[in-house]
Amino acid sequence: ENSTATISDHDGQVIWQHPGKVKDPYQVEHDVLFDAVRNDRSHNEAEYGALSTMTAIYGRMASYSGDLIEWDKAFNSDIALVPDAYDWNANPPTLPDGNNRYPIAKPGLAEVV
Repeated sequence: ENSTATISDHDGQVIWQHPGKVKDPYQVEHDVLFDAVRNDRSHNEAEYGALSTMTAIYGRMASYSGDLIEWDKAFNSDIALVPDAYDWNANPPTLPDGNNRYPIAKPGLAEVV
């Protein structure tokens, strides 16, 4: 099924609309996968997924540090963004203060690489 691609403002007024119909990206994704399966062709999205995830981490590193960070330096960083232990009773790496407020990241204060 086709859908119309639009950009709307906060009041719901359309401020841009694609001239024509746009295919549902989720359907297209499935069409490509099913075609590969039916025709015994390789279909591997692992690298795309890994690079997309690294892009998000990379953006977080740049935002938190306020620094210009090179991809290779970020990719080879030893920073760990995970809990000390994978245990239901373990504390997460960030906890709220006495007023149940979590610290807000401020660019330039975090060492990320």
